[in-house]
Amino acid sequence: MKPVTIILALVLGFSLGQTTRADACSRETITDDAFEDFLRDGYLRDRQGDYRGAVDVFQRAIVLRPTNRKVRFLLANTLWRDNQWMNARFAWESLLRQGGEDRMGIEARNWLRDNAREGWIPQVKTLAGGSAGFADGEGRLARFSRPSGMAVAADGSLLITDTGNHRIRLVKPDGKVITAAGSGVPGYSDGPALQARLEAPTGGALDPAGNYYFIDGTRIRFLTPDGRVGTLAGDGVAGFIDGGPQVARFARPVAVAADWRGRVVVIDNGTAIRMVSPQGNVTTVAGGLEPGLSDGEGSAAKLRYVTRMRMLDKDHVLLVDTGNNRMRELNIPSGMVKTHPGCGVGGYIDGPLEAAHWKELNGVIVDPLGNLIVADSGNRAIRRITLGQNVQTLAGGHRGGEAKDGSGMWARFGDPVELGMYGKTLFILDRGAHGIRTMDLGGLYL
Repeated sequence: MKPVTIILALVLGFSLGQTTRADACSRETITDDAFEDFLRDGYLRDRQGDYRGAVDVFQRAIVLRPTNRKVRFLLANTLWRDNQWMNARFAWESLLRQGGEDRMGIEARNWLRDNAREGWIPQVKTLAGGSAGFADGEGRLARFSRPSGMAVAADGSLLITDTGNHRIRLVKPDGKVITAAGSGVPGYSDGPALQARLEAPTGGALDPAGNYYFIDGTRIRFLTPDGRVGTLAGDGVAGFIDGGPQVARFARPVAVAADWRGRVVVIDNGTAIRMVSPQGNVTTVAGGLEPGLSDGEGSAAKLRYVTRMRMLDKDHVLLVDTGNNRMRELNIPSGMVKTHPGCGVGGYIDGPLEAAHWKELNGVIVDPLGNLIVADSGNRAIRRITLGQNVQTLAGGHRGGEAKDGSGMWARFGDPVELGMYGKTLFILDRGAHGIRTMDLGGLYL
């Protein structure tokens, strides 16, 4: 077993592809409306009428249904009364991420400062963009239109697939945005980068040589470091055919990744994993056109709608099977697909992995300690799966309202779909906000 795979086994409790399912998994997420009267009555205070009792509860209570901070507070007290507290570290980390805009937040932060190691709240900021349109420029002066793909270069720059503008954009570490490829006129033509025509490109992945691969309709195309756009595979006609570059066809590619050999992994139709050699030869590694949920080798594996993936090492790919609300893993040489433990029920619940809910997972990365950080698009949240197999919300979690910068739960996202990391900075591609957001992860690794 490879080192990264071992880390993933620790994070997700991975064992021979088998999953466990707790009774809590099938429960629906509690809505907020039922608790408004409860909160107004002040039941979150202790018998002496202040918040110290509630903070003490959070030191001990595990929070199973955090649709927002109000529900977290309620459940902390409920679990306390029922004598069911456990996992203090997870509890105070959850409380910390509520922010400090009210008395509860101040009390919690003071307790954490005195008693905890991670006295930190993640700050979400906008690096570039934030409004729909097209414009190069500095930071918020730049404009994107429904960007969908992102890759982080060796110097910390970002290559962005700007779908609505039919272009590839380059974002410098300081937030300056320039156009890297595409004339802006939709169509198909290879050649010098700024003269080439793209049509609603999606996805994005860098190989070790600096080539940026992206999806253009049913073609897999690339941008070279010296500024030329080419086509790797696909003739623009939908199909599902393996073979050389002149005959191979894709049905509906949705995501790409590149390995160290210069091969490109393609998620086709959300249900098949296909491999493209540097010469453009296409083979199907696992799955097929039929959706489902089953582990196995090659065509025996069934996937429902894989939207994103992440190379773990030269032989393993982590798959985000959004249609099944599951994390899957592919062994490329064998074509074996295995399912990581998890609930598989859509919703929004933090807590133990076997009981946690998420909705419409997209981007995923492995952080420096081996935790997973995921973009939960359906809940507009950035969440973490820890080595202790707990799911925690780091930022966001508001299902409505416009995107805005802020701390922890007070930040809002439009539609976070892709993640990247450089040093201790997390990059978040927010498609709904037409921009690039950042989060400093330094506090997680004190």
